Amino acid sequence: MAEEKKKHYWLHRITGGDNGWLLSYPLLHKHCLLSTGWSFLSCDAYADEIQRRGLFAIKDLYELESATWARNAYSLLHFVHDMHKNDVVVVPEGRYITIYRLTDDKILTNESIWKSYLSEVGVKKEDEGSLSKDGKGIDLGFYRRVEPLTVKILRDELGDGLYKKTRTLQTNLEITDVADEIERLIIEFSINKSTSKPGPIDYEQLINDLEHQLDEINAEEKFEDRLSEMFNVMRASMRNGIKFKGRGEDKSGLLADILIAYSDIESDIEKNIETIDSVIAAYMRGDILSSIEELKIWWDKQKMHGVPSSSINKNDVNFRTRLKDKDIKVFKEKDLFHVPFSERGTVTTKRFSIPGYPCLYLGKSIYVCWEEMKRPALSDFATSAFVAKDKINLLDLRLKKKMHSAVECENFIKMLPVILACSLKVASEKDNFKPEYILPQLLLHIIVVNNQETSKNHKANQEETQLEGIEYTSTAVIDDLEFVTMEDEESLFLADCIVLPVKINNQTTGEYCPDLINKFELTRPKYYESEYIKDSLAFIKEYISALSVSNGALVESSETSKRSYNVSYFSYMEHILRLSEFNQLDEKGSLKPKNTSK
Repeated sequence: MAEEKKKHYWLHRITGGDNGWLLSYPLLHKHCLLSTGWSFLSCDAYADEIQRRGLFAIKDLYELESATWARNAYSLLHFVHDMHKNDVVVVPEGRYITIYRLTDDKILTNESIWKSYLSEVGVKKEDEGSLSKDGKGIDLGFYRRVEPLTVKILRDELGDGLYKKTRTLQTNLEITDVADEIERLIIEFSINKSTSKPGPIDYEQLINDLEHQLDEINAEEKFEDRLSEMFNVMRASMRNGIKFKGRGEDKSGLLADILIAYSDIESDIEKNIETIDSVIAAYMRGDILSSIEELKIWWDKQKMHGVPSSSINKNDVNFRTRLKDKDIKVFKEKDLFHVPFSERGTVTTKRFSIPGYPCLYLGKSIYVCWEEMKRPALSDFATSAFVAKDKINLLDLRLKKKMHSAVECENFIKMLPVILACSLKVASEKDNFKPEYILPQLLLHIIVVNNQETSKNHKANQEETQLEGIEYTSTAVIDDLEFVTMEDEESLFLADCIVLPVKINNQTTGEYCPDLINKFELTRPKYYESEYIKDSLAFIKEYISALSVSNGALVESSETSKRSYNVSYFSYMEHILRLSEFNQLDEKGSLKPKNTSK
């Protein structure tokens, strides 16, 4: 009687490199086929040889195909030679894992599954045996049949040992040393415990998962691979639909459960992903003009169907901070406005910043301004408050957690690939070129060009929906402070930032953009030290009393580690600034007399 093979446990990471994600996730979710790359070795004869002779065969085949040896070939060895029937495979998918079992020892290749799977989904086989779909080469070559043992499991449920394993960069890794932990999860999250099909994901949970993934994604991977991984997580999370509380089409005004089927929006999402990939690829190969032109064509089409938008409403107050300058003893109002035209050479590349092009940057809170400045000492910066004199429309690139209607939610979800691509954290701050800035800067460029065209044609009053800037979620925020806000204060999102590019960018009239000058009044910059010294205890008590009466701001989270933002230093300074006198600048940076500022 043949000796039964000992069961082994494996981690298999589905990466997005070389467009593999176009097939790998659909093959796993719909056909229970686990996949890996090496398309240049994909044929049944090679698979049999690797399964029989292992590493020796792989090295011989590399030499036969004139391929350069790479250490990641050991992942192919594991996948084809070392993994056996009944072995258990853990597959990470963003914030989740799913556990599978290998159902047989058969190794499938592009040759053997061509007719049964690949040709039916529009995949083409090239002369040399590689695959392509929609003009994109796909590096997949070997496949194993699996069956799911568990439902999706949040990584928070994992023990330390398995959690650390899921952070590995290797495509395929034996993890039998954490077998006990995996078996516990199989019992606890067995797919047999639930006979019903997994339901749609709650919209707020979707955004939370994507935010978590933005923090968890491995910065050591190539930018393009990190982007693909984000898109894969998004697809996997939404494949059973999205539900949220919103107002239906009956116009009753009552909140109800609304379901959006992924099939209804999948085509638009994939087109947006394709555009992002193409624009970034053109930029990376130095064809910047083509990347701008392609994004502009996409933008014009998007605007026809509606893009997520927000606004600074009349009388809204936002904030701007600036680090102390040894050459300026006390800041004036103009020092907190945008960089003057005569100093545009100091404007560097940032996520939403075009080198040499002045913009006005505002934060919804002093807290987010402080985070954007990399957390300086409270005594090292000054703050001004800006009040809007009229409504300003913005492109909304925030990861919003609240939706009110199906139309709003659909438009937002279709734009999720763009929002995620603009939200990836920078992998290397020391690098002069940061690929994470490509798409945000190009989108800002489109806003700039549209603003200038509108100004030239004097159409501002006719185009009420003209988007004059961008609202986005800061990637600089660190969650260790764990501020909470009141649930009914939906408009107060602490990590919101706004960028407003100048419309007139020369010195013919002065140092500052006349359009932005006319949109805001601002306070004299204030310093923490000064307010701390001069404000009495009575004033602070009055502040706390006012907050308690007006909106219950002193209510804390039930979690003791979290504190209401409204009792923080930042909120205290915001309160002081709101009570301060607001003035308007002229184009040279002087204060306008009060009687002409209206």
